[in-house]
Amino acid sequence: MFVAFLKNSEGQIFNTAVKSDSIENDGKKKRKFLFALDARRSFVLNRKTKFTGIKIGATVNNKYKWGLGIYGMENPIRMNDVLLDKEEYPDASDTILFDFNYISYFFEPILIKTKRWEVTTPFQMGIGSIKLSYRDTTDTKDVLFQKGGSPILGFSSLAQYKLFRWLALGAGFGYRLIVVKDSEVRRSVSAPIYNFQVKILFGEIYKMVFKPNELEEWS
Repeated sequence: MFVAFLKNSEGQIFNTAVKSDSIENDGKKKRKFLFALDARRSFVLNRKTKFTGIKIGATVNNKYKWGLGIYGMENPIRMNDVLLDKEEYPDASDTILFDFNYISYFFEPILIKTKRWEVTTPFQMGIGSIKLSYRDTTDTKDVLFQKGGSPILGFSSLAQYKLFRWLALGAGFGYRLIVVKDSEVRRSVSAPIYNFQVKILFGEIYKMVFKPNELEEWS
């Protein structure tokens, strides 16, 4: 039934990230805690959509990053003039709401790491959820009538440049693929990805204030 409501889509993302890191050394590996708040903009069903989410993980030996990301649409996509079977859904209006969210594991090798530059190639693997709801005829509530899940794969390339010790800008591109048999659903949510990032490095700010002797050389 998804095929009646889905269209092709392309993706573009604006990412605003806040990063917090602390260092842990177990004698073998040097880890930095990573926490990021993401505000992403994309196109789903050919409509501009904002995604919000979080990333939690670690940077290990300045060689790679790994962790978990959770994302969801800020608001469902509203589709009007969609008629459902009145015998099956007698209280349904002609308004359908489309919602999509996902959770994924990410692994991000660091290809280049200098004082100012960082280039990475993130890979994501997770599970996505698509939900369809209708607005009832009294226009007071949304009623879920269909949902489904599918694996998600994503890959991209990101470049980051530090303007200051505590502030960095980044950009990247990639692709998000929904692994599902229904080709209409797959084309509707799978999309190219474009990232634009602003990162506040709270770990660096913390060291500047409380542990200046641990700061790396900066000029």
